[in-house]
Amino acid sequence: MNCHPAKSMIIALALSGSVAIQLAAEPNPPPTQDRPETASAEEMQQATRDAEREARREALRAKRESELEQVWSSLSIEEKAQMIRLFQGVKELPKEEAKTLQDGINKFMRLPPDVREATRSNYKIWTNMTKEQRDAARDQYRLLKREFEANWKKNHPGEEIPQFPFRVDKQGKVVQPEVQPEAAPTDQTKK
Repeated sequence: MNCHPAKSMIIALALSGSVAIQLAAEPNPPPTQDRPETASAEEMQQATRDAEREARREALRAKRESELEQVWSSLSIEEKAQMIRLFQGVKELPKEEAKTLQDGINKFMRLPPDVREATRSNYKIWTNMTKEQRDAARDQYRLLKREFEANWKKNHPGEEIPQFPFRVDKQGKVVQPEVQPEAAPTDQTKK
């Protein structure tokens, strides 16, 4: 599944819930007529900090909105229609299913680019397989997983079984698949 980079970004941002843009104007805070005319220095400092924090929040919101507008405008009409259908479909899902979908997308977007490309390649191979080939591959995977777990329990009593599949480094230690920390998706390669 080779996806347009802008489309990937829109999907990740929209479905992850990491960007909450309010298109309608935010209501103004209620007037402060209850307060006395003279405020203490501490209250004034707090009000200044609050105003600065609100200004930073508004600048960040405007920046995010600008980035999304730029990505959205780069998409074709067909891609926009597909995104709208996808988003509407996710909104109609039960909350638990929508969260599972969000988690999967977030996990995929945090993968290093080379692992992401390998995942796409595996998906292509998988979709080109017949039903019988997929069933055989599932059976082989289950068999290898059971063998691995039995051998691990025998050779490493009392240790937690690592996630299967895994990699083994040059020293023979089990290394779990790398997942980048939760952050904005990037296309920079980890070296």
